[in-house]
Amino acid sequence: MNKIELKPCPFCGGKAESGTLRTSDGVKFLVECSNCGVATLLYYDTEKAAEAWNRRVN
Repeated sequence: MNKIELKPCPFCGGKAESGTLRTSDGVKFLVECSNCGVATLLYYDTEKAAEAWNRRVN
């Protein structure tokens, strides 16, 4: 699996970080801004979460 570089937050310019969340459907992945808390939706694949984050525009 290739690690995708995360772009800064499109709202505040803060650092984006990837994370996991355990749900009743299993483990899901998200990307969240460490400054303002904006996040992607939950994805089953970490790369899809990163790609969704990098497509966001302000």
